[in-house]
Amino acid sequence: MLVLLVISITKEKEEEEENQKKTISATFKTISTLTAESQAYREALILIKNLQIPNFIIETNCLPLVQAIKAKMPIAEADAIIRDILQLLDEVPDVGATWTTRDGNKLAHQLAAGNNIRR
Repeated sequence: MLVLLVISITKEKEEEEENQKKTISATFKTISTLTAESQAYREALILIKNLQIPNFIIETNCLPLVQAIKAKMPIAEADAIIRDILQLLDEVPDVGATWTTRDGNKLAHQLAAGNNIRR
């Protein structure tokens, strides 16, 4: 399985008229959906930490990943990556994890597919 990771973060400030948008993308190979979702989550955390973005929630449609993060219990399939995630969450404690349905995550799927997005 070839995975394209696209992370897009929009940071809004009341005193600024224009949104600041940061986008990062990476491509890697894996045979596991859980490993791919875990890698994407870890990359998002690293970006959030480096940009020093406070009060952030990361959405994913991978329920086992969210459950593992909230229970602080790595899953063997992605053990090392989830342990990295848990360590990063200790370093940026104001970041949360939430599960959303695949339909609720359409924007991320459109970005990953490279489609033009109009709001």
